[in-house]
Amino acid sequence: MKWTEFRLYELIQKRYPEGRCATFRTVYETTGYDSGHIADAISMGLWPSRGLDIHGFELKVSRADWLKELKKPEKAEGIAKYCDYWWLVISNPDYVKDGELPNKWGMLVPHRGKLSTIKKAKRLEPVPLDRNFVASLLRRAHEQTEKQFKDYIPRSEIKNELDKARKAGEKVRKNKARLNLYAEQTELEQLKTMIDKFEQESGVSLTRYNAGRIGKAVKYVLAASSAAHAVRAVDRSLAILEKTTQKIRTELQLLKEEPEPDDGWED
Repeated sequence: MKWTEFRLYELIQKRYPEGRCATFRTVYETTGYDSGHIADAISMGLWPSRGLDIHGFELKVSRADWLKELKKPEKAEGIAKYCDYWWLVISNPDYVKDGELPNKWGMLVPHRGKLSTIKKAKRLEPVPLDRNFVASLLRRAHEQTEKQFKDYIPRSEIKNELDKARKAGEKVRKNKARLNLYAEQTELEQLKTMIDKFEQESGVSLTRYNAGRIGKAVKYVLAASSAAHAVRAVDRSLAILEKTTQKIRTELQLLKEEPEPDDGWED
């Protein structure tokens, strides 16, 4: 799995959830042209009962990123002075060698979809927040809120889309009804053609009053036709039987008329 700073930031949001904390990505030390140092993420508790602590984070996804951080310790100190805790969030703990992590820093690594604590951060002694840093936090909060507002879909637009979907569904329903009606009309036309052909060939006109009687008559005719076929089959069988019987009688008669054989004895 390839880790990015944004994916690590998503795990920070999960660890410090909205409603309980206010979490921001890429927070500057101040606003204006010279914005000073940068923290990759800042999270502040929102409820006094759970603590109003400020946590700062450095996010690293490679050994090389971590070595760059070690070469510029002032980068973190510019904002860490306002924080109660400071954390290194790194994609692989092996990127940090023994003795490299500052004494009071904590270390978090991703594990099974959340951040796991490798080393617990020690409480710092933060200085009071100055207006420049507060302005930076408020600016980041405004930017995140503005982005969420842009992604928000107004109820009127949702209603319009629902209306479009209903109209499309109604159009499909009407088209389906037309197709069903066309199929029924086609079937009716075929049935009418069959009736016309029957009346033409039989010379019998079908009406709603005589249709039943004609149906019974046709049934009787078909039954009679089957019976006649059976009778013809029996007649053929009887003729074959009679012919065979006559042949047997003839053979018996010939046997009776033959002379008795001479056995060679004299009286």
